[in-house]
Amino acid sequence: MKKIVLATVAILMTSLGTVATGASAQADPYVADIPTNCRLKIDNRAGKAQQTRVLGLVEVPSSRLKAKGSVKIVVKRKNGTVLYVKTIDLSSGRLAKDFTPRFKGRGPYFAKIKFSPRAGTVFTGCSKAGTYRL
Repeated sequence: MKKIVLATVAILMTSLGTVATGASAQADPYVADIPTNCRLKIDNRAGKAQQTRVLGLVEVPSSRLKAKGSVKIVVKRKNGTVLYVKTIDLSSGRLAKDFTPRFKGRGPYFAKIKFSPRAGTVFTGCSKAGTYRL
């Protein structure tokens, strides 16, 4: 009799343990997606011509891979007027650097970079924005 009771208790305990530790149905992100970080640096007086330089850095914090894709640089006025747009291909590096032309007026400017990964790669897109004054 003791053996039957012990056997039923053991079966009951193991069945409860398998139910409690079953796999949960949560939506995990795609395993092969590699997140990227965008950083923006604006240097007002760069180079011999004292031009504004916009640096866009796209880094992969989880590994030493270099993100492949394109970086779009947009410079606007505060009222939304687009002054400058350029797309730079990131095929072998992680830094997109560009000298913008001189703008008339001393008002605040708005710069934004946006990284778009190349089709077929596992990188995710990112963007960063900042303001500067001349």
